Amino acid sequence: MKTLSRLLLFPVLRMAEFDLPRSWFLIVATWLLMMTGSYWLGVYTVNYGLDDRRVRNARSLSLLQQVQGGPIKQSAADSPQRQQRMKVVPSPDGPWHGDNDWRNKHFKTADDIRKYINTVFKLDRDIVSFSNFDQDTEKCHKHGKPYTDCRGETPVVRQKSCAIVGSSGIILNSSCGREIDQHDFVLRFNFAPLEEFKDDVGTKVDLVVLGTYKLHIYSNSFAPDAEDKKKKEALSVKVQGKDEILTRLRQFNNTIIFYPKPLYELEMGVPTGPNLRLQQLMEILEEHQLRATMAYNLVTLKDLTVEMLQKLYPDAEAPSVGVIAYLIALTFCDQLDLYGFYPLDYDPWNRTVLFHYHDDPLPGHGLFPKPHHYNTEYEFMRELDAKGVFTYHIDKCT
Repeated sequence: MKTLSRLLLFPVLRMAEFDLPRSWFLIVATWLLMMTGSYWLGVYTVNYGLDDRRVRNARSLSLLQQVQGGPIKQSAADSPQRQQRMKVVPSPDGPWHGDNDWRNKHFKTADDIRKYINTVFKLDRDIVSFSNFDQDTEKCHKHGKPYTDCRGETPVVRQKSCAIVGSSGIILNSSCGREIDQHDFVLRFNFAPLEEFKDDVGTKVDLVVLGTYKLHIYSNSFAPDAEDKKKKEALSVKVQGKDEILTRLRQFNNTIIFYPKPLYELEMGVPTGPNLRLQQLMEILEEHQLRATMAYNLVTLKDLTVEMLQKLYPDAEAPSVGVIAYLIALTFCDQLDLYGFYPLDYDPWNRTVLFHYHDDPLPGHGLFPKPHHYNTEYEFMRELDAKGVFTYHIDKCT
């Protein structure tokens, strides 16, 4: 602590030697105060976290009361009352939060909603082959070409039935695995484990949406300095065993791996860091005789999603990758079913719901609150389900 104090006071002492203006002293003193506060906030975060679970539980119950008319009392599994309560959505007429004038004009029926979503998202721009990255960059991001009007080659084709499997603990003990695997096309997230949970989540997978954190874990774990990174084990750096990762990757062999962000920085005029990490992941797969089609997108899907959601919910921002994934899926799936999507700590029957059905590491070891507006996303999913756009499953499959 004495060493830290000396380091912090050193700039001030040096300024006194040179008799600099008082305004400079105030600037440096303010900076030192901010750095000290940031340091102690970090210490508190690591040791105690930023979100007390009791507070989150209270918020979950409060939200259930708002959107479902109060928590549903748990009843016997074979009770007719429970069967009636399995559908926790109101009628397609609402009432819904947000801008109902715009909703009634453009977002009223399932056909209206699908048509509108198809004007926002374009499959041959939003999921394109990574193998064409160089030519797409030359065509789309240089020479003043229109950004959103650019098109590439997509590895995805039209599907009759699709299932998107999220990672919420709501799917545990659901026995939905067989039903999920009967779909023509199955989307999953972040190489979530399959075999040990196959009765509930199934094993079929055609496309996996890969987030930045998981991509970093996999590339870090196979890096030459992986052991050094593992020893440091900072909040922002996580390393797993190679055998553990390869076992997981084999469950996702012969699939499309989709990174849902652009790989080119327009302002800087250079590829982004994940571009290199995707290349590293491809090399890992090839080295171990595994196959996959890498894909990414040519625009910022988050911005497109926020712009659309704010027409319905003005406070919407920072959409989760799950919302982005099912909106894009609606552009190529005739029928869409959602499993494992649930943002609250309690289900409609007051049973505790784990954040994930598995124990894969979370960014910051799960200490940092997510930026997503889960209550808005939950309301949005319920609306799309109620209007017949897709089917949202949160209970046992029969």
